[in-house]
Amino acid sequence: MPVYHAPTVLGNFGISWSSDRLLATFLPGDARMIAETPRADAPPWVLRLGDHVARHLAGNLQDFSVLALPFAELSPFRRRVLQALQAIPAGQTSTYGEVAAFLGSPGASRAVGQAVARNPYPLVVPCHRVLAAGGRVGGFSAPGGISTKLVLLAIEKAC
Repeated sequence: MPVYHAPTVLGNFGISWSSDRLLATFLPGDARMIAETPRADAPPWVLRLGDHVARHLAGNLQDFSVLALPFAELSPFRRRVLQALQAIPAGQTSTYGEVAAFLGSPGASRAVGQAVARNPYPLVVPCHRVLAAGGRVGGFSAPGGISTKLVLLAIEKAC
């Protein structure tokens, strides 16, 4: 699986793709980002995404909700959760319970949390914008854990 390492102010951001679609993204420091594909071998749309990510992490916030992602391969519930996350704008947050209620399943905050933790597209699908009840930061399964989540929220001026 090719992985382009897009340089950002936080370190290399990984973008994995197949011929015409995004497979996964990796926040800086993610150990799964082993192989590096040279810039010359990455398709133009991957390079553009890398540039957008670099601008976003430098504070020039980008709207990634316009990306067509291959959600069809996910379970219907996970797809709905990730689509709900895409609707949370930069600078704003939501809680697991609010996302569950938005989906019409107010008792499903734990299931939402599990779907968020398995997000294959961190940053592009902003799982870092989801907080625990009462606005507490909660967990974050990405490299660096909660400190990475706080950095991403600070870049977006959401905390």
